[in-house]
Parts: sequence; C-alpha cells; structure tokens
Amino acid sequence: MIKGVFEVERITILRTPNLESSIRKAIQWFSSGTIFLDLPMDLERYIEDIAIGADYHEVLSYLEDVGLIRVEDRVKYRTLAPLFEYIYMNQPDVHCYRDPLYHTISNETLREIFLMTARGRLGRIEIDEWRRVLEEDVRTEIEYAEIEGEFIRERASEENVCLNASEEIEEYLRGKGFEVVRRDVDLSCTPLDMLRSMIREELLEGKMVPDETVRRLVEYHLRFTDLILEKGREEAYRMWKSFMGDWNDPTSS
Repeated sequence: MIKGVFEVERITILRTPNLESSIRKAIQWFSSGTIFLDLPMDLERYIEDIAIGADYHEVLSYLEDVGLIRVEDRVKYRTLAPLFEYIYMNQPDVHCYRDPLYHTISNETLREIFLMTARGRLGRIEIDEWRRVLEEDVRTEIEYAEIEGEFIRERASEENVCLNASEEIEEYLRGKGFEVVRRDVDLSCTPLDMLRSMIREELLEGKMVPDETVRRLVEYHLRFTDLILEKGREEAYRMWKSFMGDWNDPTSS
C-alpha cells in the first residue's frame, strides 16, 4: 500500500486477559481497518482462511491435529472463539504478529511455571526460581519487540487494532510516526500477571520486589488455579477480581 505524504497511521492497542467475555468487549473497538492478533506469524494463513469463509472450528481442529496448536495453547484459542466468529462474519484484513521463536520460548516458560506451580502445591515455593523465570520472560518480550513492531509497521493500514502488544512495541510504533492509543479492556488481576508486572518494574525501574511479596503472590496464584479448577476460568476471574480489591496492595492480609 502506498501511503499519502500527510497520512498518519493510527493503532489502538487493546489489553485484555485471556477470557472470552473480555474478547467480546474488545471486539466492540474493532473498526474497518487492519487487525493484529497476538498469535504466531506462521499461523496467519490459517486465520486468513477463516476470513475468507473457512469454519473456524475445523481450522482449529486441524491445527491441533497437526501439532501447530499445542496442548498448552488450546485454552487460549478456544477463548478466542468470539474473535474468530467476528473474522468469519466481517472478513477484515488480519495479521498475526507474534514471532514464532518468541512463541516457542513463551511456551517453555509456561511449562516451567506449570512445574513450579506443581512443586508449590507440595509446599516448595522456590522464590529465586519464580524470579528467574519471570525475569527471563520479561527480557524475552523486550528482545522481540522490535521484530514484532516492524512486522506491524510494514502491514499497517490507516486504521489498526492490535491485541496485547507490549509497551516496547507501543513505543517502537510511536517512534515510527504512529498515533497510538492504549485501552485496557479488562485489566488483568491474576496473581501471576501482577507479579510479572512487579518484576518488570524491578528490571526496568529498579523498584525492588521483596521476597515476601513474591511468596504471597505465588500463594495467591496457587489459590487462584484451584479456583479455576473448581469454578471455571470466567467465574474464577470474577471472584478473584472481587477478592483482590485494590490490586496495588497485593500483600495485604
């Protein structure tokens, strides 16, 4: 696409937790422009198939069968059902901006978190390991921001919507002349997301996270995962959000 000399590209970055109800809210912000999804780049052609009329249930089933959607990804893709319905009905220009290698590394991180969670249930909360894993996760996100940001820049139209781009991608796009708006559709209050946010601030801004805060949030994470098993993800999130109250004070008793 040849852009006009005075044309300003706009992108709305929507932050949303992995909940079907939140995805439905995010869709309300979609326009007639280009949509960027936080899914691996190598799945883009399959998502495009949905946009031109393929049944998304069949597409996802195929991707699971051939191993392109791994077991640890299935919950996320099923949560995105309203989004795939939107793509099927509206046939927008859609792209997947997540770098495949970053996606693979993220899945390895999820496996480590799963193992640490299992050990935590046995009373072994390894604070240093939780710190290490989350620090590496933050660093990896930052490392791949330019690659993903450039992917978005090259494919952007005049109006764009992007799901869950990092702050580094946001700043990269601003530096390339984009008008960027960030909207929190639903601010995640899960204990692990809160802890990761604190670890991120520690790395980038020097705000130290005490060991006791790490321990308390890991304990909360264990309770939250129990709640998911008991109530399901949507209801567990609603109950946890009510329980946590002011998310800026997670270590209060």
